Amino acid sequence: MRMSAEFADTNVVLYLLDDGPKADRAEAILGQGPRISVQVLNETLVNCRRKAGLS
Repeated sequence: MRMSAEFADTNVVLYLLDDGPKADRAEAILGQGPRISVQVLNETLVNCRRKAGLS
């Protein structure tokens, strides 16, 4: 099992909602198994609910 010491920022997760090169790059980054903090998850949820209108 490969462990990564890199952390993913909120924007990396949010770029998955985009179409195009940003989404492709975000998928590649997240495919490497970065660490994602609880703060990043909370910020992502807030952005998805408020800005993207997701439930």
